[in-house]
Amino acid sequence: MRDPLPAITESEAAGVTAEIFADIRRVSKVGVVNLVWRHLATIPGGLPWVWGTVRPLYADGTVGREAAALRAGLSLPQVPAQPTAVFRSAGLEDGDIAGIRTVLAASDPTNAMALIAFFAVRLRLEGVPRPVEISPAVLPQFQRSQNRICLCRHCLRWQTCRR
Repeated sequence: MRDPLPAITESEAAGVTAEIFADIRRVSKVGVVNLVWRHLATIPGGLPWVWGTVRPLYADGTVGREAAALRAGLSLPQVPAQPTAVFRSAGLEDGDIAGIRTVLAASDPTNAMALIAFFAVRLRLEGVPRPVEISPAVLPQFQRSQNRICLCRHCLRWQTCRR
């Protein structure tokens, strides 16, 4: 069965794609390239355009600050602790559990940043012509930042608008 969302792995990346992946790791200060970037790499011109669009927001710290605010504002449900026997009955050994922890730890910072960056790109693609005010009832954590991601038509290169 064919993957509905193909991706280019970091080890398969070559040329411009490999250069952009390295830049993503360097600028966003993460050890892995988020899966969404790897999906975008399969669309001709997609990865360079999206990365070029949001790179300034990563570089100036806007995406990191907004992601931190998002994560700080979350009210997470309690997940009950599981005894070791539950993991064993699912066929998981200590190495598997450590692997799961590693995957989650690597994904934690990248997913919050990707959510912020890709939401901004999606709004731009949908033609949102002005800064977006997000309802406090929907996403109150976005209200904490002094510097919002600007979607103004006049703001070129996605600089943070200070209006």
